[in-house]
Amino acid sequence: MLKLGKPTIRTFRGTYILRSEKLPSIGAKLYDKNKKPVAIVKDIFGPVSLPYIEVKPLTKKELNFVLYLKEK
Repeated sequence: MLKLGKPTIRTFRGTYILRSEKLPSIGAKLYDKNKKPVAIVKDIFGPVSLPYIEVKPLTKKELNFVLYLKEK
């Protein structure tokens, strides 16, 4: 699994923002360290070298931990 990073900002819409050197595709599922799906990528914006990633949680649980992307 590829480490994306830990969300740093929670938006008023209930989504979270994180920065990552890795570039997932929109709609990709993100996982916690136990390989349980916890979020979906909603949007990617900012510079290509270090983009911002907006993620929508799959549960009401706070996303205050590192998120991972499954390798293909």
